[in-house]
Amino acid sequence: MKVLVTGGLGVNGAWAVRRLLAEGHQVTVLDVRPDFDLLPDLEPHFEFVQQDLMDVEGLSRLMTSRRIDTVAHLAAVVVAPSDPYRAFEVNALGSVGVLEAARQAAVRRVVYTSSKAVYAPITGEFAHPTYVPVTEDYPRGPTPGLRAYGASKILSEEAGRVYAERFGMDFVALRFGAIYGPGKKARHGPVGVHSRIIENAMLGVPATVGRGGQQGDDMMYAKDVAQAIVRACTSTNLGSWVYNIGTGVRSTLEDFADVVRAQYPSADITIGRGFEYLGIGPVHGVMDITRARRDLGYEPEFDLTSGVADYVESLTQLGIEPQAQTDESSW
Repeated sequence: MKVLVTGGLGVNGAWAVRRLLAEGHQVTVLDVRPDFDLLPDLEPHFEFVQQDLMDVEGLSRLMTSRRIDTVAHLAAVVVAPSDPYRAFEVNALGSVGVLEAARQAAVRRVVYTSSKAVYAPITGEFAHPTYVPVTEDYPRGPTPGLRAYGASKILSEEAGRVYAERFGMDFVALRFGAIYGPGKKARHGPVGVHSRIIENAMLGVPATVGRGGQQGDDMMYAKDVAQAIVRACTSTNLGSWVYNIGTGVRSTLEDFADVVRAQYPSADITIGRGFEYLGIGPVHGVMDITRARRDLGYEPEFDLTSGVADYVESLTQLGIEPQAQTDESSW
């Protein structure tokens, strides 16, 4: 299979590229900057194209000339609520551009990485203390703290459905839980809370999160993100256009800190009590992954303990120095 991965050098894209290559697929990576920190050992094994998503004609030529049959569209920006223009420009219009280029190039399938941010505020039985898993039928309508980002994801999902219905291409959206993985703190800033806890512990630097220790969430490792993306690219059993992806297990930020403390007993980690550790509204919950298990054969491969251990090992293998962060950055 010939796959184009947009955002293929990013936190999630790099692991998807690794998995695609390991399974024998031919991979072209499109990104806006040639940052190979997460793929230093595999750079000779895929084609890299530095190109902007907004260049639809260029995207179409690229897909046509490489005979791409599947696009994994991961490219996006995580921006502060104060910059909605950037969120809509890249995350929404960029997605429409990818879909249009795929149509022109007769691409078979587009897999889109969406987010739990599309969901309306997670409340009632789906929130503390019961955390009934959120299904794909949960109402959409992003919480105010993530409105621009969530709305751009909803627009992209709906654009994909339009192109699928009108032009017959396969479109699959994957809605992910709370993702952690190497490189997230450096690339995603304030939302890299889990990375801050791990990397500060590695360096012996205190880590403080002022609130949210009791907040239940579905914390998933980046390699499980990659697994889901590759399965969505290759599945012949699609029964839906949208799938929740996570672990299906409730964990708190204090649980996460305990796992890090177990690996680094001298780690100085302080997690304040309360909820909503990102301070952007009720976006935390547990993902119901029944549909992904049934149709995609997806099964989480990492729990918190194995995910944290692999994170640390991956930094070493990739030659990436951990970065300490002592302040609590916010939006």
